Amino acid sequence: MNNAKSVTVSLPGGDASQKITFHQSKSIGIPMLKGTSSDITEKVNQAHVKILPYEPQILAWVAASGQNAKQFTEDPFQAMESAAIGIPAEILAELKAVSQLLLTTLKK
Repeated sequence: MNNAKSVTVSLPGGDASQKITFHQSKSIGIPMLKGTSSDITEKVNQAHVKILPYEPQILAWVAASGQNAKQFTEDPFQAMESAAIGIPAEILAELKAVSQLLLTTLKK
């Protein structure tokens, strides 16, 4: 399935069943954030809004090769940095910080 909003990529070293589909503009739903503070919810929303303009470039980079897709699934932040697709470092840093904050909060 490849279109402007999603792409399916075969991962390297796997058989035909090892495919992954990436979707553009999939946000964290309200149920996942239920019970978190409004401050955390606002930080997540702000980070999401900032990364949205770069989703087409991320999707295109992921679609370019199975190796890119594998790298993105293993470490999305490192993948976005090494992809050199124009995402400012401060946006990546904010996204990483918010992701860590959310992970820490949800583990409680």
